[in-house]
Amino acid sequence: MSRIPSATLFLGALAVLFAGYTVLAFGLEWRTHAGRIGPGFFPRIIGCAAFVACAAAALWALRAQRRPAKEKATEDDPSAGDGAGTATDVRTMLLVVAAGVAYVVLLLPLGALLATALFMVTVLWLLDRRHPVRIVVVGLGTPAAAYLLLEVGLSVGLPKGLLPML
Repeated sequence: MSRIPSATLFLGALAVLFAGYTVLAFGLEWRTHAGRIGPGFFPRIIGCAAFVACAAAALWALRAQRRPAKEKATEDDPSAGDGAGTATDVRTMLLVVAAGVAYVVLLLPLGALLATALFMVTVLWLLDRRHPVRIVVVGLGTPAAAYLLLEVGLSVGLPKGLLPML
């Protein structure tokens, strides 16, 4: 009998948690009487996306466990291993948490677009420095897409920070 790795159990538990969150989100109105977006609109999207991401990650982790050891050793991901944490993992986690705190502190002064781009590039660089082009494209493209969706498409007011002065 094979043992289920702790990462898979954690991701499965998160998927169950987000499934419950999604059920609750579908109980909220997604549209107001005036025809505008209601309080249930974004929680539904977030709940569905989080559930799908957690379920996919759990399945991916299960598949990775069942691959032969030789195939695992040839992966280009050096962090793929037995799942045991190292001192480098703890240091990286602490740096990511510090970046999150800095993001919260800098969100209003710098604005959502600039603060999010800095946060994304920093965290992506901390997690995987081998793909600088990908870091820049994802780190700048994600906040730009969020800005276009939220500020331009949905007219949701995001913190502007320094951008109106430029």
